[in-house]
Amino acid sequence: TLPVSGSARLEGTISGSVTSRARSGHAALTLSAADVVVDQIAVGAVSATGTVPLENGGLMTVDATAPGIGARAKLEIVNRPGYPVSGDVTLEHNQIASLVPPRYRDQAGDLSGKVSATAHGSGQLADPAGIRGRVDLRVLDLTARGTHLALTAPASVTQADDRIAVDSMDLRLGQRTRATLRGQLGVAALPDPLQLHVDGPLSELIEIGSLAAGAPPAVIKGEGTVAFDMTVGGTLSHPLP
Repeated sequence: TLPVSGSARLEGTISGSVTSRARSGHAALTLSAADVVVDQIAVGAVSATGTVPLENGGLMTVDATAPGIGARAKLEIVNRPGYPVSGDVTLEHNQIASLVPPRYRDQAGDLSGKVSATAHGSGQLADPAGIRGRVDLRVLDLTARGTHLALTAPASVTQADDRIAVDSMDLRLGQRTRATLRGQLGVAALPDPLQLHVDGPLSELIEIGSLAAGAPPAVIKGEGTVAFDMTVGGTLSHPLP
């Protein structure tokens, strides 16, 4: 359970009818929240509108925005046990470090930069960890543990119950290193296995590795470039969490 604080005001109108046999109609709701903090992340103001059907199995719709963190969501939720949900969540933020909860900042290390992405998913609202879908990355430009990483073109990552698929992710690392990742890896053998290609100066690759590991930079003599390809064609041992 994530700790949440702030103040909120909820207004609504209800239209329809209720009898001993059935309910019909819907409720229109408006939520305004201020000073929202989620897991020690300052979200700020949040506004949302939604329609809630009175009958079981009806389709709820929710539109929400959180301008302070550049987030907006448009969701559809079925009014039945488990609350099946589908929709999009968009995030555009220029200070990515502020989105990392304090309890994870030691693992993330020194982090700065910006991100622009949209997640399209579906699952059960009662089980958020089980929601699956695709993340479309438009912008990813950050510095992590002293290494600059930038997406050179839009890319996407898809996670299903039985596979992870990457669609042509092309990254620039440091000053002169390029890395591309594409393909898929699943719980069963799949076509188009996951492939990684890295090309850059040997000295820079060693420096990137040292920074990522938190180790002192290695002293090397001589210069040169290196390129390598790696294909992962195995399987995951169990469904994705």
